[in-house]
Amino acid sequence: MDLLMDPSVMRGGPAACYPCTEDDFNYIAKNHANSSGEDHAAQDDSEAFERDKEQYLRDLKALYAASASASNNQIQSGETEAGINDAGAYEPTPLDQKLDEIDGDYLHHQHMQQQHTEQLQYDEYQQLAQQLQYEQQEREYYESWRDAKHWAKAFGVNLDDTNDRDGNNNETRTKKSRIKDTSKPGIGHKEVIYGISFGEDGKYAATASQDATVCIWEVATNRLLSTLKGHDVKYECLRVEWATRKWADSVLDRSFLFANLIASSGADGKVKLWACKNDDESGRDDQGLRTIDNKWKCEYTLDHANLLSRGVHTEEPVKEKETADDDDYFGVGVDDKKGSDDKPQVYSLQFIDHWKVFTKDLSQQNCSHHSKQKDNPKELKEKNDDFDQNSFLMTSSDEFIHLWEIERHPLDQQLSLDGQKIHLLQEKIKLKEVLSLYFGPLDDHSYGVTACSITGEGLDLPAPPTKSSEAKDGSVAFGGERNPSNTIFVFDAAYSPGSGLLGVALSDGSLRLVNGRGYCISVIQLPGSKSHLTSFCWDATGNRLATCVGTGHLITWSLDPESHDKGNYHTAATCTAIFEGGHQSGRPLFGSRFCGGEDENLLISWGIDGKLCLWHSKASGNIYDPVAILKDDGSYPIFAVEISRSERNLVVGGGSEGGFIGVPLHFYSIPPLTNITAGAKEEQSDDDDGKTKEVSEDS
Repeated sequence: MDLLMDPSVMRGGPAACYPCTEDDFNYIAKNHANSSGEDHAAQDDSEAFERDKEQYLRDLKALYAASASASNNQIQSGETEAGINDAGAYEPTPLDQKLDEIDGDYLHHQHMQQQHTEQLQYDEYQQLAQQLQYEQQEREYYESWRDAKHWAKAFGVNLDDTNDRDGNNNETRTKKSRIKDTSKPGIGHKEVIYGISFGEDGKYAATASQDATVCIWEVATNRLLSTLKGHDVKYECLRVEWATRKWADSVLDRSFLFANLIASSGADGKVKLWACKNDDESGRDDQGLRTIDNKWKCEYTLDHANLLSRGVHTEEPVKEKETADDDDYFGVGVDDKKGSDDKPQVYSLQFIDHWKVFTKDLSQQNCSHHSKQKDNPKELKEKNDDFDQNSFLMTSSDEFIHLWEIERHPLDQQLSLDGQKIHLLQEKIKLKEVLSLYFGPLDDHSYGVTACSITGEGLDLPAPPTKSSEAKDGSVAFGGERNPSNTIFVFDAAYSPGSGLLGVALSDGSLRLVNGRGYCISVIQLPGSKSHLTSFCWDATGNRLATCVGTGHLITWSLDPESHDKGNYHTAATCTAIFEGGHQSGRPLFGSRFCGGEDENLLISWGIDGKLCLWHSKASGNIYDPVAILKDDGSYPIFAVEISRSERNLVVGGGSEGGFIGVPLHFYSIPPLTNITAGAKEEQSDDDDGKTKEVSEDS
């Protein structure tokens, strides 16, 4: 284009072009094609090529010089401007049309080239992302497999030898003959063991049994330290929970009087709180672990049978009464008029150190995406001191979840010293209700979850709704004839510190997630299945769930963390994997736990079939076989399994009929992964040295 705009050509007038004809343009294009080297014969003759090129340039200059001269003469003579017709409209010349067409082709070519470049960059990015994802999956699988071998070895299973193939489906299976019992038995209970809980440091464990007792164990030696008796012997002791050191430490003296605190629940609706002091002033042994004096005492008894827990209300005031039992008994509620066979069973028991986004003012129902009025700084400080920090004891009874807290000292923060409020700690335990959650049919408001008050204490909330005694649409009530009132019972409940959500598994087959404002934000159900969820568990982040089904299936779910952040009202649960094949089909599972280090890439499950199965927790799709079967004893149904926080110890409880010596509790020790890795390297080094020695002797 530099030749077209040669200043020597335009020197005689303005930059205007004579409207060339189509023949002129074709002639120039033809000569240009010949000069550009399309004629291979001309390329061979360099002199002819140069002559054609020079002739083309001369013709091109002459053409544009003539066009410029004609246009200049037309403008100077006062005639119509070049390119403008008599009507004053622009009329493109054939040369202009050809130039526009060339420009359009050029722009289209540039656009296509840009799209091609962007597509190449996108494909390269996708390939890189897939490669990184594949590498991450490979790394996760390697770590998961390493941890699985580590865990399996602690149970006497060598996964490196489980390469036998089943002829029907070609799946890798663990032979039962390869499983040996590596547990240390603990003898203390006379009947079935239903609940297990570790102390915070993992040195001690507490168990609950059908024999209505709670046993305290030293984990390292599997030695029975104490047997706590206080529950009615006619009812089972179902659950036990060990409180952390910081639970209610701003209300109770957790450093001395209540240094060790556990809760136990029974099938008679009673929850007992037990406490004992530390063994000495420091409260620690030579290894730095806390020690206890084993002088346990029942400090408080909460009787759910005396609570108005069936939606039937009376004007009789709620009373507090004390019995003449050996332990201090504080009952909450009215006189029990129910029969001995109509007791609310407490299946859920948990100490909650701090419920995120919990507010005692339930009128403040603003989520994080909505603005709210600014609080007075002084009021905000007082509100934070009183409300934001909380320590709850969560219990269940029939269709209710209850939250309880320790009553503060009457003079707590009423006295000041040097401008600082003085905290007065309670010397006696006394629980009061914060709120209760009633669970009704799913088609009711807020998925059937209603915040209410049973005792009339605590928050200013309405009484529980009156439920219908008949199933809707003529359907069969949950539990059939055994549940004529169609009560939706609470089977399991657990709060997740990671997500701030409370999950509740119910007898209608649903798992409802409740946030800290008392709202149900999601419902997990099994489509097309009439079976119920027996239990469930959270991972540490609160973004993954594992649910156990009465049919023997284990299902994992994932939650969108942003959808329920800061107490929002909606979240979605996505099914990630369905595990089957490890347990006996049609027989219920009783529990599951995430494990395998910080990533929790492993998952264990147990059930009535006496099997303890190990799975990859991050697997997706349909999984038909476990990684390993850690325990397989059909004569010992497994009802409870607990893992210490350090994952150094695991305890298995269950059993059936107690014999002469009772039902054993199984203690498993899991060595650190670093020791396993170091040991493997040492074994490999020893093997290599042995092989070298043999070669030398043969030489």
